[in-house]
Amino acid sequence: MNDGETSFELVQRRDGLHFYVEDHGELVRTAGSTPTLIVRRNGAEKSHAGKPQGDNALFFAGVRLQPSDDVVVRVTFVQGAVAVGRFPAQLRTRVSTASR
Repeated sequence: MNDGETSFELVQRRDGLHFYVEDHGELVRTAGSTPTLIVRRNGAEKSHAGKPQGDNALFFAGVRLQPSDDVVVRVTFVQGAVAVGRFPAQLRTRVSTASR
């Protein structure tokens, strides 16, 4: 999903949530960034701090989603730019999963 120019791919794995960040097909460097995840479930909202991982990834350890969750990822990049990705439950028909 994207909000503006930045695209986020959400992948749920056993260890948590991974987001891969691109801008028009180009990898967006996440080193030094500050990511935050907001999960809305059953009227309650919970915030999770994440960390940059690899060249263009963000990682949220231990977070597991349910099909009805609304998800917002917000990242402040090292130069101060901010990008937001929204994953509303009604648009997220399937969460990608990996066996790792």
